[in-house]
Amino acid sequence: MKDTIDTVNTEADLDETPMRFDVEAESDTSSTENNDASVETSMQNCVFDGYGDSLSKSGKSSRSGNSHQANAINRMNVVNIAKYVAGKEGLTEDIERYRQSSRICSGFDNIDQIQPLYPGFYSIGAISGLGKTTFILQMADQIAESGTPVLYYALEQSATELVCKSIARRMYLHSLQDPSYEVYNSMQIRMGAASESQEFQEQRDAYASTANNQCIVECSGATVDAITESIRDFMAHCAGQPPVVVIDYLQIIQQNKDTASMDERRHIDHVIEQLKDLQMELNLVIICICSVNRANYLAPIGFESFKSSGNIEFTSDVVWGLQLRVVNKPIFLQNGNTVEKRAAMDEAKGVSPREIELVVLKNRFGRTSTTFYFDYYPEHDTYIARGSSNADNKAAKTVSPEEYYRSLRSALSSNARRATRG
Repeated sequence: MKDTIDTVNTEADLDETPMRFDVEAESDTSSTENNDASVETSMQNCVFDGYGDSLSKSGKSSRSGNSHQANAINRMNVVNIAKYVAGKEGLTEDIERYRQSSRICSGFDNIDQIQPLYPGFYSIGAISGLGKTTFILQMADQIAESGTPVLYYALEQSATELVCKSIARRMYLHSLQDPSYEVYNSMQIRMGAASESQEFQEQRDAYASTANNQCIVECSGATVDAITESIRDFMAHCAGQPPVVVIDYLQIIQQNKDTASMDERRHIDHVIEQLKDLQMELNLVIICICSVNRANYLAPIGFESFKSSGNIEFTSDVVWGLQLRVVNKPIFLQNGNTVEKRAAMDEAKGVSPREIELVVLKNRFGRTSTTFYFDYYPEHDTYIARGSSNADNKAAKTVSPEEYYRSLRSALSSNARRATRG
């Protein structure tokens, strides 16, 4: 790579072309235009001028015969710090873009009270059957209802399955305000049992009116290239706020011809890297649902629980783990006792509501070691926030479902108004 850098070849070049990252002080009467001209002049003799172009050419070159190296080079983005900080575009523009993008709220007040969803790559894992798709689908609905577009990539379930979950949840939440309101679960809705119900028709139409900026992309068998290309296509054709992207779920994204020779771990690492690159390039919120190892089904969730990839821990900006609260009992911190542990898990999964925790394992945007508490009603595909382990709220807050519903409607209305002003 070194022989492609035309601007710096020898030590003599360094002596003859000193770096100038400073800008000489101007008098108090200098205009903004003169300051900009001074910045531009000070950059002209920078030894790094042209380095980005030279690096790009080396990536396109076939001299090395190494396509992996060429692809790695093409993914590099050379940022001259002086120009980035001092220019009209650069740091100032990126700060404003980030500020505009950091107004996204999940719709769960216990999470949103601590921090919004900043642009970044989020991973969430849980054991099979615990309700991770239901949790993220509810979050996606709440984000979309507040005014932020959502792209939901469904690699395992159909749009019918997911939409029926959402309508069933809406019917249940409405019944909290009106006990006489008829409710159906998602399976009953799918089987047509609710089709003649006035309540179903009301919530179906209400959902349609609030989900006009939400798309489910059915993509069983999709590769990461197909997913990233469709996201780019959406961004190219849809002006306005970038979407929140949900991937459901990571481990069943298929290999393509370039990764066919990779084992499962390397393939998943490759997928995560591609999604993270896209997230950074387009300044997105990407939420990726992950499976966990069976070996960790009877233990508190941790980084070792995430299946097939160590890159989840290192590449993700935020890592969430969803688990039953029962795993905090002393028996789960001991080796052995498999029969007793499984019995305790089955008992905890057999009640409604289930007591669920969302554990923050990693957080580049704020506090780690925070736990958010939820009640999960599986028959209604509904999560209800119950507080957090935040320093100001050591225990799960006792909130009735009715109070939660009122606070949710208020929060979504507030978020929608803020998004409109933004």
